[in-house]
Amino acid sequence: MSYGDPIYQTITAHANTAISTLADIFQFASPVPGKQGRVVGLSIVTTTANTSAAGNLLLGTVADTDAYGTIEVPVLAVDKAHAVTLAELVAIESLPADTVILLSGDGAGTGGAIDIALTIAWF
Repeated sequence: MSYGDPIYQTITAHANTAISTLADIFQFASPVPGKQGRVVGLSIVTTTANTSAAGNLLLGTVADTDAYGTIEVPVLAVDKAHAVTLAELVAIESLPADTVILLSGDGAGTGGAIDIALTIAWF
């Protein structure tokens, strides 16, 4: 296992309202001790419309919820996908080894709920 041959982990959350309520979505850590990670994919689909204000997904720790990055979830109708750009993924900091990472919402969205699939390469 190395940077060129990582272990991939995909984590999902369904119909999560964390973009409209300040809330934790899930916590995770490297499946192999001592390995750091990079977010290599993020799928976002609305299950409830986000009607008048964008919300944000925060990637960090319990003590610093946006320590590693933020992804905006724009105003979207129900059952619409939000394409996360390569630039947004690259802007997310490397995830440290042996650390509990938190994905949460900032509560700024208005009524929106999303399905999320987050893919991390651990090396």
